[in-house]
Amino acid sequence: MKVTKRQLRRIIREAVGDQLPYNMGGPWVDKDAPVGKGAKEYDDLDTELTDKEIEDAMGWEPATGNDALSLEDIGSWLENQYEEYKKDKALTPGAIQMLLMDDFMDDLGAEYEMTPEIKSIIDDLAGVNGGRRR
Repeated sequence: MKVTKRQLRRIIREAVGDQLPYNMGGPWVDKDAPVGKGAKEYDDLDTELTDKEIEDAMGWEPATGNDALSLEDIGSWLENQYEEYKKDKALTPGAIQMLLMDDFMDDLGAEYEMTPEIKSIIDDLAGVNGGRRR
């Protein structure tokens, strides 16, 4: 007799299902799952990592000091993005503004805050909100 994968899963689920600590077998489906070191409700594999633990494991450090971009660097990067967008004559100033803001948030937003100065550079490039279009 042949047993399909689906049938085998169902058999295993019926046999072992009540013994699993979580309904679907993982802590990610339980919004009340313990998080962080020492939060062992079932075992080490069932604990979720905190954001800090994930960042430490990745070796990620926020840009500071010599690694940080200056406002001029960010402005220059935005100008390069703008030069590409202005080639498309169908884009309105509002669309260019939105694209520049999206580019900033996608590429630099994790490390840099959208300050009024950066917003002003974007408005100036796009020619909106009193900014002059270059």
